[in-house]
Amino acid sequence: MPSGFLWQQFLFHLVDAAPWLIAILGGLAILNFGPLGRALRARLQGPNRADLEERLEELRSELASANERLDYLERLAVQRPGAVALPPAAEPTTPV
Repeated sequence: MPSGFLWQQFLFHLVDAAPWLIAILGGLAILNFGPLGRALRARLQGPNRADLEERLEELRSELASANERLDYLERLAVQRPGAVALPPAAEPTTPV
């Protein structure tokens, strides 16, 4: 079987399947470059480093603030042991 015949058969089948190939590749391109594709790429890549660093700094500042409040309350409790009293425990309620 000559090689020219094989190429002719290949090209014939390729041209025969061209509408399907164009539709599939076009649909994939629209999906990839559309909003859904961008969202999927962003989800797969995960948060970028700048966002993580920013969130980490926020958490550090919140933790520092909570530590300062805790230190203040501890100093207040040591200075006046009887002045800082907890409210009485509430009666437990049972759901109806």
